[in-house]
Amino acid sequence: MSGKKVGLLAAISVIVGNAVGSGIFTTTGFLARDVGNPLVILMMWVTAGVVVLCGVLTYYRLHLKWPESGGEFVYITKGFGPLAGFLSGWASFVFGFGAAIAASAISFGYFFDSAVSSFIQLDIATDPAIQLLSDKRESESFKVVNPSYLAVGLVLLVTYCHSKSVSLSGQFQFFLTLLKVVFILTLFLFGMSEIYQDYTSTDTTTHVGYFEKNFVQGSSSSVSFSDIAVGMVFIMYAYSGWNAANYISEEIENPKKNMLTAMVVSTLSIVVLYVFLNIVYLSALPVSELAAAPIVPVAEKALRALLGEGVSIAFCAMLCVSIVSSISAMVWVGPRVYLKMAQYSSKVPKRLASKNNQGVPVNAMWAQTVWAVLLCLSGTVENILLFSGLPLLLFSLLAVCSSFQITFPDDSLFKFLFYRACSLIFIVCVLFSIFIVFKEKPLISIISILVLSLGALVYFFSDFRALIYRNYNN
Repeated sequence: MSGKKVGLLAAISVIVGNAVGSGIFTTTGFLARDVGNPLVILMMWVTAGVVVLCGVLTYYRLHLKWPESGGEFVYITKGFGPLAGFLSGWASFVFGFGAAIAASAISFGYFFDSAVSSFIQLDIATDPAIQLLSDKRESESFKVVNPSYLAVGLVLLVTYCHSKSVSLSGQFQFFLTLLKVVFILTLFLFGMSEIYQDYTSTDTTTHVGYFEKNFVQGSSSSVSFSDIAVGMVFIMYAYSGWNAANYISEEIENPKKNMLTAMVVSTLSIVVLYVFLNIVYLSALPVSELAAAPIVPVAEKALRALLGEGVSIAFCAMLCVSIVSSISAMVWVGPRVYLKMAQYSSKVPKRLASKNNQGVPVNAMWAQTVWAVLLCLSGTVENILLFSGLPLLLFSLLAVCSSFQITFPDDSLFKFLFYRACSLIFIVCVLFSIFIVFKEKPLISIISILVLSLGALVYFFSDFRALIYRNYNN
């Protein structure tokens, strides 16, 4: 890997690091509460994976046409003009990276708190000293340390590490992602081994019936269609990051060859990991217990049920490392969007386009971190997910729509129809999710749109300020 380029493995690690974060370790708890049917939940993860793969293939075509770093900002600017492009960059800053970093960092805090409190065997119900330290929110209580404070410290530390150099960022990210993949595979193997041994056991004194009691019997419950649609927003958020390579395409070695391989291999791997991990969760405990407070550390609850207290502590620590990998990837990738915005548009402060002598956009990186820290101190995981899910769906939809404006003369008819079909599948599914979220969660949807609208005010205020400045000088 050259000093300012990342290779195929590092590109794969960026995508996996972005996508496989806190979402897969927390989202199933919300789905258990709202959907309540294990088989339906599992099929939702598979369906979302197919939709994401359709998006990946479309984004690759967009990269071939416009091979620049910046992701949706570049594609939407080229396809729909500067205002739409600016708003997509604004959404990346506010929702796509800032909010995602905050949600992941707070999730890290809950898992860390669970590991520490289990290690020193604290009981919030009986220990008065611990009660004084505890947050009294019904769904997200903690015992030892406020997760928001841990989140702030973690985000600042990771940003400092990535502010050094591009090559160091790539090496750091590859190492963290490797640890994450090893951990997830270990988690899956341990969990599935325990479930399989129980399923095939003939010893009635030790047979728990994990799969039969929790997954099979739980799958007979009725399901609300609207709950499924809203739940898909949570799942799509858990998959978000599949487009990470498009944000740093200029920094990838031989991108025309490596981009498609990195995107497809990463996405398929992520889908398989997510489906198998959900089999473990949904077999370990009834959905009622997965949905019980605290709802965020659902992976930790499942591990404790399967492997016992001591082993679950070790896995909780590894969960924390896994989430750090996701935060690291987002801290690295996000500023490349704002850097591209500053290069394209006079509406963005030029300071965001500055790099240090190692090629790192440090000002953009620290601006992103400041916003993430504010969200860490002000929001809960569920509210952040709902707040940011709809705008992210909207701009991924616009990016895919921009693909209809491009053609490749050397395409065969089959190739043309195949990629068009992928784009249409993605568009229909995302449009449906957006409609249902507006219908079922109108308040949080309106808040998201209002915050998004602030980006339009910033865009037009820049023109007004420039006009006043010119008149004043004249």
